[in-house]
Amino acid sequence: MNKKEIYNNYKVLLFADIYTNYNYPQRGLAAAKILKAVGVNLQLSEALPDGRAALSQGMIATAAKRAIKTGKYLMSFIEQGRDIVVVEPSVLAMFRRDYRHLLNDEDAFRKLSSHAFEPLEYLEKIINDNNLSLAEIFDISKAESKDIFYHPHCQQKTIGGEQATKRILQALGFNVVYSDVECCGMAGSFGFKKEFYEVSMEAGRQLFKQIEQSEAGDNKTKRSVLASGVSCSEQIDDGMGRSVRHPLELLAEIIYSSFAVNFYSYIKA
Repeated sequence: MNKKEIYNNYKVLLFADIYTNYNYPQRGLAAAKILKAVGVNLQLSEALPDGRAALSQGMIATAAKRAIKTGKYLMSFIEQGRDIVVVEPSVLAMFRRDYRHLLNDEDAFRKLSSHAFEPLEYLEKIINDNNLSLAEIFDISKAESKDIFYHPHCQQKTIGGEQATKRILQALGFNVVYSDVECCGMAGSFGFKKEFYEVSMEAGRQLFKQIEQSEAGDNKTKRSVLASGVSCSEQIDDGMGRSVRHPLELLAEIIYSSFAVNFYSYIKA
């Protein structure tokens, strides 16, 4: 299947979740770049509160109100034949799990949850459906480093959303050390609160130690640190002073290097 056929068969609404849209827009741009590079028919959503922030504070009524509004908005695109792709894992987990209770509409929940994907999960689906070659899309000889430490988001792991990222990194030949810490300790807004600071940092120290150990030994390999969640990235950045990227950013940079095109041409095309 060529790009034109993919464009006709794979239609996506990239959901502008508030965490990505307002804090890490480069991750959303990277997702758009990757999907458009393989030919996906891509549209960007409005930036809507999905209820995650409210739910994390126990504001159930507010979370439900926002979920119903966002759910109705997303269902209109699903009915048009579009799948929903979400960058921030905690928001994807809302669509796949928490909306069952917040929407109070089992049919709508099932349809939304079955059409909501993590970006690299969706990329893997296209590759497998069409027997595409990862190596032809991503030439890792263009990567600054093949040595990586990857920490998935805890919410991402609850829905198995990190598995596609792991498979893609492995298939491309990256030398990856995976975090086995269940949570970075930031846990949404938890780690920002004074009363939970020590608990948050204790969990964080376990993660920091793993990163340091992955670079120890005779070779003292300096690894690129990747994390899928906003809170995880901020915890590592604040706790270690290390630059952290989303796997999407790494892969988008490889595409940019491989095809030597202007970054925004993929967004505007």
